[in-house]
Amino acid sequence: MSVLTRISPSMDTFESQVLSEKSIEDYLNSENQIGKTVLEDLNTKLQIDSVSILGRISEGGDSKAMLRGFWHFPTSSYPGEQGNMVVIGHRFQYLPPAKNTFFYLDRVQIGDSIKVFGDTGEYTYIVTNIKVTEPNDISVLNKTDDYRLTVITCTPLWTSHQRLVITAKLDKLYKKV
Repeated sequence: MSVLTRISPSMDTFESQVLSEKSIEDYLNSENQIGKTVLEDLNTKLQIDSVSILGRISEGGDSKAMLRGFWHFPTSSYPGEQGNMVVIGHRFQYLPPAKNTFFYLDRVQIGDSIKVFGDTGEYTYIVTNIKVTEPNDISVLNKTDDYRLTVITCTPLWTSHQRLVITAKLDKLYKKV
């Protein structure tokens, strides 16, 4: 890991490359900006034990919120609510053994559990789908009728060429609705 730390690009020098006119962040506009930090105020965290991920969920009107934690996309649902809760995070802002990064998100498997918890309770989601999309694929942000968690990061590792998208459904045994 020390070799990777020395040869990997730092977040400061990382250049994001937009391959189309519209990226996920471009989906936001002034009408759907938030001015509150509900999840941060409730100490909300995301945990994936199978790949040693544990980090705070932050909120904000743009992707700069990812510098404080995993970013809750502003137009998405909240934990345990009906709809699509979208959480986006950096892949190598921190390197293992740090847990507050999606460095190992590509090791998640269908059937793994993802927990979202904080001061208001805990919600367990079960991974149902794993796919790679283009950075401008905003379909992953769509509202849904089910109780869904969508976790997104860049892929392959050390690039921003595509997005790794993990979809999980709220486990009915833990559903709090």
